[in-house]
Amino acid sequence: MAFAQDVWTDRGQNYACTNGSIQTDSNGYQYRIYCGYRHNGDNYDINKRPDYQPFHADTLDDCLNYCSRGGPLCRGVLYSEGLRTGYRNCYPKSVNGSDPFKLVPDPGTTTAIGILSVNSTCTSSSYTASGGGVFNTSCDTTGSGPDIKKVHSDNFEACIDECANYRPENGGNSCFGVLYEPSASGGFQNCYLKYDLQNRTSGNFNLAVLAEAGNGNGDDDSSSNAWIAGVVVGPVVAIAAAVGAFFWWRRRRAAKTQPSEDKTEGEPFRDLGTPHASSPYLDQVPPKYDASSQPPTTPSATSMPTPPAAAELGTGPRPTQELPAREQPRFEMQG
Repeated sequence: MAFAQDVWTDRGQNYACTNGSIQTDSNGYQYRIYCGYRHNGDNYDINKRPDYQPFHADTLDDCLNYCSRGGPLCRGVLYSEGLRTGYRNCYPKSVNGSDPFKLVPDPGTTTAIGILSVNSTCTSSSYTASGGGVFNTSCDTTGSGPDIKKVHSDNFEACIDECANYRPENGGNSCFGVLYEPSASGGFQNCYLKYDLQNRTSGNFNLAVLAEAGNGNGDDDSSSNAWIAGVVVGPVVAIAAAVGAFFWWRRRRAAKTQPSEDKTEGEPFRDLGTPHASSPYLDQVPPKYDASSQPPTTPSATSMPTPPAAAELGTGPRPTQELPAREQPRFEMQG
């Protein structure tokens, strides 16, 4: 496409613009610049793509950065420094926005068309990163996990190198693996650095994880954790059971060697099942002998019944009572 002039300025613009020049924004996205031309239509629908609503930019570079940090992929921008299009003077363009044949002359506006260069080559095996570390790779595979950061990479290997060379700040997480989108259809920043990757399924990404960090599948981690828990908990339960059995044996042994608390020491044995004569002594508990005190001289009133009173004999002279003389038989001798 030919332009009437290569370098020009417009009264609505305060910068020199070179038609057909290449400009790179702060995120690494390159654009071809068309000065004094506008691309009609092909704006993102603000009702469907809130990330790409018309935006106010103070400079062309601000407008370009707005394009490269969003998603899905921004194909270019229309920028008007002199606010000829209104206060919102930066319009991101959709897929058809990169068609240069739709450009029409319009002084005071600039169109930038993105130049995307990506390599979709992928080898499912392993890759040794330039910064060190071996990564296991899987093609056409996606997964879930929190992002550390997003960057642009022209190819899968460059994305893995970003992970290997990443250094966490302020005690942050180290990079565990990456998801790389070869088409960059989700946005110019198509390399996602991850510190965890789970739920792997087929998808439009290429996946890589550190070889020594494991496979990242939740099922394998759970089984490993369960195995470790079994190894640890098993001996603990066995020891606790042995200790409990030991204390139970000691208590049982002590109970056999000690007298029963239900009986009174010195209580006479009675077989209540055998008929016997009633006796006041069977219901009385004899007192204990205390060596420090004098032995009792009389039976306790509570332990011995009171005997009946004895009949006393008179002290005066008693009359003599003679027994009647017994007549002795006589034996006469016969002469």
